[in-house]
Amino acid sequence: MSKETHRPAAWILTREELAIYLRVAGDALQPLIDSGQIPGRRIGSEWRFLRPAVDEWLRAPAVPAPPPAAAVAPHDWASAEPENAPRAAVAPPIEWVGAAANNYGTGRQNQAIKAVVNHVMLGTLDSTSSWFNNSAAEVSANYGIGQDGRIVQFVRDTDTAYANGPVYAPNTAATPWIATDHANGLDMNTLTISIEWEGMHKGGRSGRVAWNGHILDVALMKDSVKTFWAPSETQYQAGLALIRYLCAKYNLTPDRAHIGRHSDFDSVRKWFCPGEGFPLQRLLNDLAPAPAGPADFPLLHAPSVSQAAFTAALVAAHSPVLAETDTPVLYGICTANGVDPAVALAFFGQETAYGTQDGAADNKNWGNLWDHAAGAIGSYPTWQQGLVDWCNQLQHPPYPSPATVRAIVPIHRGTDRADNDAYAAAVIARIQALAK
Repeated sequence: MSKETHRPAAWILTREELAIYLRVAGDALQPLIDSGQIPGRRIGSEWRFLRPAVDEWLRAPAVPAPPPAAAVAPHDWASAEPENAPRAAVAPPIEWVGAAANNYGTGRQNQAIKAVVNHVMLGTLDSTSSWFNNSAAEVSANYGIGQDGRIVQFVRDTDTAYANGPVYAPNTAATPWIATDHANGLDMNTLTISIEWEGMHKGGRSGRVAWNGHILDVALMKDSVKTFWAPSETQYQAGLALIRYLCAKYNLTPDRAHIGRHSDFDSVRKWFCPGEGFPLQRLLNDLAPAPAGPADFPLLHAPSVSQAAFTAALVAAHSPVLAETDTPVLYGICTANGVDPAVALAFFGQETAYGTQDGAADNKNWGNLWDHAAGAIGSYPTWQQGLVDWCNQLQHPPYPSPATVRAIVPIHRGTDRADNDAYAAAVIARIQALAK
């Protein structure tokens, strides 16, 4: 064996030794490793680094961040289509990025797609794109979703992204098919489409865990994460549109068994992917087909949604109203005025994405009611006052009596709006989803 190939062990560093060598915390290294900025090689579940290559990287001048991708016009995901309505397989705007040929498999080994798996990048969309195009990565995903709502595609649906990794202690209660297919020797990547969501948990440290006789590297140890990432509303709506399209295209049932998390496949090493902040239940609710129900809903009616479900919807949306008051107060305002809380919540979701749209938290206007005196959308000092006024105004002229969703919409939005029927259908679909 030549001198060149017989390197002393000190030249080869583990991830922990690299942190000591660079005199930095281990969790500070992970984003640099994931993005390919620190030269290294993944071997199975572990990383190794050549010290001379690390020295050269340290001596090299800082590399500027890659230029942003070509601007894509923002897409109004929240109001583009009514939720819970039947969908044709129409693709949302998707930007092709691609991946290095070494990082995915050609074809799917004659396997049909049966599920969508959600991941968190633990980095930015740009750094992940760079890493997936680095042939040393040997990992990829089919799609990525930016916090700004941009959707990119790394690997074609007809090819196999290397995303899910080994199966360790899978969540067979939620996804029973994993156990059967894994026992039959099938590669989970050939059966799934993987989506990486741009985001980063706060805190956390790497380490090792023992499982089933193996010592496994874990990027983030349990109980070390301070705050879990959650998608922005724009990002969520983009992801919803993409998954809705994929379900329609591949005839996937949008339920818990077929819309899942990376941690469903590996609850040992990837327990944090995509993490507790990922709104999976909200996603499943929004993807579920609307049950058969009435073609309209009255404003004044006994509650068709429980207080717990009312609260859960606001929590899932990360609504800013939660920082101001307790949800029983808001629910009580509705019932005290005879208003069905489901109708109030549906209009709130349709008009302002539960208060998360830009400017909504400044106005605190529950349904974007127009202030005719000011010639602008009305503004309220509190969300409570905004809801009280919404409940009151919709019970008086020019709104009709009895007030129903379909009767309210043209008065609220203007009779000249061609999409009033679609808007009313979207509100009704929200009410039906809440009342399930």
